[in-house]
Amino acid sequence: MVIRLTVGAQIGGALRYNEQKVVQKQAHVLSATGFANNELAERSRNYATNVLENQAKKNSNVKKPTLHFSLSLHPTEQVSDEKFKAMAHQFMAEMGYQNQPYMVYRHHDTAHPHIHIVTTCVNESGEKINDSFIKRRTNAVRQKLELRFGLIKAQGRGKEKTAEQSQPVTPEHAQEVQSTQPQKMGGFEKKDQLEAILRQTFQQGAFDNIDEYRTLLKKQHVHTVLHQSTLNGKPVRGISYQFTDEAGKAATPRIKASEIGTWATWKEIEKQFGSPGQQQQKGQAQKQEQSQPNLLTYEQYKALATILSEELRAYKKEQHIYYDSALIENFPTAAMQARLHVITRKKLSDVEISEAVRRFEEYKRAQLPEIIKKEQFAFIRTMDTYTKIASEIQGSAQNKREFFSALSVDVSVDGWITSPSNRHLAYQIGPAHYDRIQTDDGPELKMPKIYSRGERTVMLLSESKKPFKESYYDVRAEHLERILKPERMNVIHAQLNANYITRLQKDGPVLGVDQVRYYYQRGIMIDPQQLATSKMGNEAVCTIRYNAAPTQSAVSAGYVFEKQMPHLNLEHWHKGLSTEAGRYMVALALLIDQAKETNGKSSDLTFLRKQIHQRDPALAKFSNEELLGVLEKRSLQGKGWIKQTDLEAKIDPNTYLNEYAINAQLIDIRAADVLGYEQTGKFKHVGKGIKKRSKGREL
Repeated sequence: MVIRLTVGAQIGGALRYNEQKVVQKQAHVLSATGFANNELAERSRNYATNVLENQAKKNSNVKKPTLHFSLSLHPTEQVSDEKFKAMAHQFMAEMGYQNQPYMVYRHHDTAHPHIHIVTTCVNESGEKINDSFIKRRTNAVRQKLELRFGLIKAQGRGKEKTAEQSQPVTPEHAQEVQSTQPQKMGGFEKKDQLEAILRQTFQQGAFDNIDEYRTLLKKQHVHTVLHQSTLNGKPVRGISYQFTDEAGKAATPRIKASEIGTWATWKEIEKQFGSPGQQQQKGQAQKQEQSQPNLLTYEQYKALATILSEELRAYKKEQHIYYDSALIENFPTAAMQARLHVITRKKLSDVEISEAVRRFEEYKRAQLPEIIKKEQFAFIRTMDTYTKIASEIQGSAQNKREFFSALSVDVSVDGWITSPSNRHLAYQIGPAHYDRIQTDDGPELKMPKIYSRGERTVMLLSESKKPFKESYYDVRAEHLERILKPERMNVIHAQLNANYITRLQKDGPVLGVDQVRYYYQRGIMIDPQQLATSKMGNEAVCTIRYNAAPTQSAVSAGYVFEKQMPHLNLEHWHKGLSTEAGRYMVALALLIDQAKETNGKSSDLTFLRKQIHQRDPALAKFSNEELLGVLEKRSLQGKGWIKQTDLEAKIDPNTYLNEYAINAQLIDIRAADVLGYEQTGKFKHVGKGIKKRSKGREL
């Protein structure tokens, strides 16, 4: 038997390596031990990762809490899963980790039968388990296991020679001697394991130049070879990797970076810290700055740091940077100095401004490891939900991949989800879900190019059955209807509709005629119910809903709007909303409302107007509000097309209000509104002498 141990900072990296093998059908989960729910740990890598990472966090002084053991046997040995499982449990008990949660995987990607064990050296109480002389202890445990399970022995190397080793080597003995070489090709020495180590090193991000990068890999028994040459007079650079033994000697052939991926090449690595020349200049500048005493007092720096924090948030929003880690890794030093220079009105010297920004940047960079951990945890939870949704889509396998593309993430052929905008994030789709995602479950669906922020929020919160504040202003319901189950979509519609009505009631006008037009333009459908008796007489009770919402999502219209019921021509109202002009009217009204939040700027509003102008170029002369009124009128004329014939234009529209209501009833309602009859608390100056009242009164 050969035992090898790798320690690291990221438990997720070790588990991802093994789960990747599982997905590739090159390994399987043998057992999970010590978890609150061992069966769940066997099925869910995310659960196992969270448990182990949370336990490791109980001792922040332990920088490398991950323990990744590999137990390899001779190729001629045939061992059952049960025997391997017993061997793993015995090994962990002998090493003192029997009370730790740990995962056991059996790999079958090489000729050597071998298992991998992943755990943490931090116990439940937050104490680090003693690892003194761990290599010597591992060797002693190996010998015990060989005797107990009848395995081929792996004798020691070096000065210690047994009588058996001094004898002539027979073919049978040659096989046994060969098994004593722990550094020969095995599971750890393959390209996949190298990729896992490189990704883990990248995630830690604890290097500022190529020399530090090579030093980090050397500690993990990976030798980095740099190549420089010329081709057709142009300089060519390359990098390759190979595993080494304990003495630092090469144990495997070199593996080119291009075989791992373009992200592991010298050129891409330099993007993490800049070219060597730039890094040297930066290091010299930092040393020069640090050698100078601070000019700012703590109180002065604290005040400036508060300003810089606000400016950094503003910069992040302006540049559309989503992840804090990406912002800190590419800290906008020059931009922050320029902004601070303007804010302080040149009262500070350039040296003082540079010092303030430098100290603030150092503070933010110190937070980077914790920020990355939080982003990784959030990414895992988010991708868990999205993966479940994708596996339930009743469409083609291509549709399911388009779903992830619309979420702005990449999915590899082996089921890894990564973020193009954050190199630290990675998620492995579970085998069961990945099989569903690769299966055609229905016809081709029309998928959006991108899901809006509101649509993503609704998908995530509805899965956890949490309320959300988004409405039809933020969500295109048809995009969600294509991918979500009907029962779940009905719940979402109810919340979207309730939020939409609440916003209309908050932002809409008080006066009767204006109120009716406002609701019509924004696509409100009215469902009249039975008559009910109230103190004011017989009033029609009704529910209202957005026209894209199902009937069961409707909510009560409220006392104010119900007073208009006797005066409405609902048949013509509903017909008008279903016409071409009606549909464009509603879309235009929503975008006009949204543009008010961005000072009238909206690329979607500009695009919609272009579509309307293509149907009737004469409408280009109208303002947004005027165009809304024109579309309202045309939705009720003829067949409701945006472009009308001359005959249709001459015909007065059949309004959604009864004729007598226009001439009489709603005028009374308008006057009542001004006098406070409706008791809404909203009043407007209409005519001379009308003043705002703090509270209405009933006449």
